[in-house]
Amino acid sequence: LNVPYDTIRIDNTGPGRKPSYFSGQTPQMRWPEGNTQGESMDLVREVNERFGGDLYPSADVTETADKFRKIFPSKSRPSSRAAFLFGWSGEPLWKS
Repeated sequence: LNVPYDTIRIDNTGPGRKPSYFSGQTPQMRWPEGNTQGESMDLVREVNERFGGDLYPSADVTETADKFRKIFPSKSRPSSRAAFLFGWSGEPLWKS
């Protein structure tokens, strides 16, 4: 799979100016049509559809990964830095 791209690093871990086109999450991709898309697996799916390849997991992998949601607290949210430890408000979730 050979996909042409440009990389722009945006530090989203602290205060400071962000580029005007940055909409609050990384990774992001701006497609040639001008639309911006985020969410890691949505990007993988879109790259897979546009350029071919076998990047996106099969249905059985997705089904197995979805089972993890039943294990963690119901009000948890996924996080690349601390998976399932925080609620949507950003506050930590307690075991009980």
